Amino acid sequence: LPLRERTRRAVEKVEREDILEALRHTGGNKSAAARILGIDNKTLHVKLKKHTLRGTEEPVNANIRRNRTQ
Repeated sequence: LPLRERTRRAVEKVEREDILEALRHTGGNKSAAARILGIDNKTLHVKLKKHTLRGTEEPVNANIRRNRTQ
């Protein structure tokens, strides 16, 4: 692949990972995730759509919280 295409794919991968990490950190709160990422809520929604993410991916520590309520 040409360098430009490899670079574009690498940037998209990092962007997707950053969005997912922010969503995990905030328990799926999109407004808080946008603040962490330093972007507007609308921009986050555009990026979620671009990366085919719903923004409802389960947080990493969801099992811990679930066990506390049972």
